[in-house]
Amino acid sequence: MAEILGSAVAWADDDDVVGPLRESIAAAAVIVEGEAERPDVSWNGADAATIRTYTPFAVSRVLKGTEPAAHILLRQPGGEVGGASVMTRGAEFSEGEEAIVFLGTRDPRDGSYDVSGGRKGKFIVQRDDSGRRVLDVRLGADASAYGRAEKAPGTGLARVPVELFEQLAAGARVESVADFARTQAREPNASRVSKTSELEQPAAGLTAPPARSYLRVLLGAAALAALVTVAWLMRRRTRIG
Repeated sequence: MAEILGSAVAWADDDDVVGPLRESIAAAAVIVEGEAERPDVSWNGADAATIRTYTPFAVSRVLKGTEPAAHILLRQPGGEVGGASVMTRGAEFSEGEEAIVFLGTRDPRDGSYDVSGGRKGKFIVQRDDSGRRVLDVRLGADASAYGRAEKAPGTGLARVPVELFEQLAAGARVESVADFARTQAREPNASRVSKTSELEQPAAGLTAPPARSYLRVLLGAAALAALVTVAWLMRRRTRIG
């Protein structure tokens, strides 16, 4: 248990990650998890401001809100095509990337979604050293104006397990990463106690007799057997006489 708590605190980097994460989840209408496919850039050939990057996204599950189609299209302003380029603003995706995404406004013309919250609305699903699925949560200033591999000044990253994100999306009142870890550490023991209790319970409608009742039954049966034996011996003796 100490190892679980220690790793959980290390994930949080001593930052208050649960509060801001809960707020951003509450503000999102639809949250999905899935895998990004190859992005494509579109442009009308005139105004570079109309350049858009579209990423097909295969939805594996919905964590919050109304379930969209199994395959959706995500859009981001900016990109590079035909010798023209505009810096991409908001979330960016790579082919094969597994991510949790906050879906924003849906364009009625092509059905594509923007990503609510920009880069803060996308969480790459990774694996830590133990193989557990985790997310890096961005804290502080919005880094949408900075390069992809660059962190904005004053911005921090806190690592949390995917299970914690799931609980927050389901409305659980988790106060901290350490609080979540304590609950997770208690679950195996609680499960074992619950199963043991079920096995110890009598069948529905039946009452388990105490040990003394069994003893009385055995003594009664022995006394009855002795009386039957005595009666049989006396009857035999009478016939012989």
